[in-house]
Amino acid sequence: MANIEKGVNPGTVRWTAPTENVDGTPVNGPLNYNLYRSDNENISKETDFFYIVVGTLVGENQYEAPLDNFPDGRNVIALTAIDIDGDESALSNTVGFTVTDGVAPLPPVLEAS
Repeated sequence: MANIEKGVNPGTVRWTAPTENVDGTPVNGPLNYNLYRSDNENISKETDFFYIVVGTLVGENQYEAPLDNFPDGRNVIALTAIDIDGDESALSNTVGFTVTDGVAPLPPVLEAS
């Protein structure tokens, strides 16, 4: 995973889809992706599932998906790929970022007429 600037609230994540299985054979069929989230680098597939990622093809074997619903504070994410047989890959590399609330605007000024 790449394309997330450290320390900045990201809007999207981009990744390269695997083309081979762990045994070296080519991936046969479409892949689905799970996103895992933790507040530290010790992400676990057993406890940190966050949501299913639906990516859009943006280049050769390159996908992009929106990131949303992250809690304020430190977030560390990783992806897994799931093949058509339901076999799930190991976790990808992790990417960390901090979500911070923006500064609220002043309230509007009402006028009665």
